Amino acid sequence: MAFFSLFAMAPSAGAATQDGVGIQSAGGCLAAHGPGDWNKHCIDVVGKGVDVQSIQGHLVSTVAPYFPRQICVVEVKVWGTELGGYPFERTAKNNGCGLGSLGVQWNMKMKFQPGSLICAQTIYEGRVPGPACIQIRP
Repeated sequence: MAFFSLFAMAPSAGAATQDGVGIQSAGGCLAAHGPGDWNKHCIDVVGKGVDVQSIQGHLVSTVAPYFPRQICVVEVKVWGTELGGYPFERTAKNNGCGLGSLGVQWNMKMKFQPGSLICAQTIYEGRVPGPACIQIRP
């Protein structure tokens, strides 16, 4: 069975991985700058194997004692390699506000290159975190 594998990549650290046989989606988060006491930017990929249905990048923020924090205005960049080696890249800005989470989702039906990464960065107040990435595994 096909599955995705998570690679949450920090700028100066190794990758944390998560594998699951036959799962239909994968996601992961990394620490990031944000408005709360605990902030992370995340990627969520829905699909199976090389078939991707949607990609979402978002910022999650909480404040002590673990309440959601309001987030306003994020820019999300996602990129990867389509089947056949073609580069894929999208950027969008969400000018709204969200309680606890704010991001951008792209709905598509695309095939991505086996072994390649789909990555996301959620930019808040001009600060660019290291990418959170999902590896495409057939």
